[in-house]
Amino acid sequence: MSFVIFFFFSGVMLVLSTLQFMEKGVPLNNRYLYATPSERQRMDKKPCYRQSAIVFLLLGILFATLGLQSIFRHRILFILYWTLLFVTPAYAVASAIWPVMRKLKDNVS
Repeated sequence: MSFVIFFFFSGVMLVLSTLQFMEKGVPLNNRYLYATPSERQRMDKKPCYRQSAIVFLLLGILFATLGLQSIFRHRILFILYWTLLFVTPAYAVASAIWPVMRKLKDNVS
């Protein structure tokens, strides 16, 4: 019965991903959420939307894989789940750090 919960979370993540890809609503991104109101007005939100959309998409696929794994108990799904479990946070951290590092590099040059 746990697969129902996993598919529910997968659906929620995929809806959030779709909304972020369509740039609807607030960008669910730390860079945007921690910015002051004046910074938010002049910031380019497109990268924030894109990063959030990709992370939510990966989380949606991860939860769907976990739901399928709980039903079928197939080794490939198990491997896919663990791969996504490592790739998703690695992408989230790397894509959050990359703009900061690029900005620092531009300021030094």
